[in-house]
Amino acid sequence: MSKTIEANINPAILVWARKEQGYDIQIVKQKFKKLELWEKGEKKPSMSQIRLLAHYYKRPSAIFFLTEPPESETNFVDFRVVAHDPNKQLSPETKTEIRVCESRRKKALELGDLLGEVCDFELPTLSLTDDIEDSVMLIREKLGVRQEEIDSIRNDKDALIYWIQKLEQANILVFKSITNTGWRASYKEIRGSSAYYPEYPWMLINSQEHERGQLFTLGHELAHILLQGNSICDLDERNEDASLSGVEKFCNQFSASLHIPKTIFEAFAQKNRLQFATENQLNSAIEFMKKTFHISPEASARRLLTLGYATKEYYQEMRQQQMDELEKERQKSGGGGDGTFYYKRVIQWNGIKYTHLVLEGYHQDYISLGEVAHSLRTKVQHIESIERELYR
Repeated sequence: MSKTIEANINPAILVWARKEQGYDIQIVKQKFKKLELWEKGEKKPSMSQIRLLAHYYKRPSAIFFLTEPPESETNFVDFRVVAHDPNKQLSPETKTEIRVCESRRKKALELGDLLGEVCDFELPTLSLTDDIEDSVMLIREKLGVRQEEIDSIRNDKDALIYWIQKLEQANILVFKSITNTGWRASYKEIRGSSAYYPEYPWMLINSQEHERGQLFTLGHELAHILLQGNSICDLDERNEDASLSGVEKFCNQFSASLHIPKTIFEAFAQKNRLQFATENQLNSAIEFMKKTFHISPEASARRLLTLGYATKEYYQEMRQQQMDELEKERQKSGGGGDGTFYYKRVIQWNGIKYTHLVLEGYHQDYISLGEVAHSLRTKVQHIESIERELYR
């Protein structure tokens, strides 16, 4: 009988990995009965046990043999209103997804360097004291956004694609909260997340929302990146922490203004003879805005509030309606897929720019086909379909 090989791991790393993943020790002990003894150093797990634990924590098993924990991971500010509720902390699954976004960025940097790609973030940064109306016009110009191009777009999906393309051209990696098999846990907890870096900043948007809602989140997370912050958001401005609510208010105003600049809105309102005196008139105006600018009623109400045409109460009412609709979509999906072909979900989850970098790395012989599958978190047999979709 072969002797069980003990893993000479660092107990402190076991504790660090569990806490970083957001697991209570009692939860993990249900699967790994001796975890507490391992963490105290009183017993050692076997190599097979440490591999299972690594899979559970979504970490490479080699990490448990380090002498000290790795350098601090990116520090994210949790802007969600529920952030300080102990019952509403981020799930381990969502923590993993955010870490996957960080991992993708590191891989993108590696491949970008090998391929001779320019990885620098190409937009000016902002501060909370900047004039939002002036800022959005500058950012639209730098992104190459043309209103006549937006006016020619006939559906919300194409509008979202248009804006994502513009952001990716500025070297922002745009990911969606969708897996190869269905929805990520994060769609129940956050509407967006982002991290600023001078090279390849990234954002994650909730693909469970309607494209109009995703478009608003896209602009909101862009604002966080321009402010050089790392964020986890539900886009709610009612945080008890005034400093957090101030940032979220700025980002919401920025997003609504980005999609509907003041001068463009004024011309639009005059052309369509929009009125704003009553709730019915506001609702009618929002219907016009939704169809023309492809943004959500929440975003439209945010814009009307900023421009002085709607009250804060009206905006909050529209926001609540948006959240109620999102919750219905969540319940309808049951956590499953959305009917999209598998290879399309892989591209959505990883983002077009990152997927392109990985495939180009393969075609230039910098990485193997197996590494492509690993980098995209899929299987080798699906790579051909992914390529056809990406380059069609």
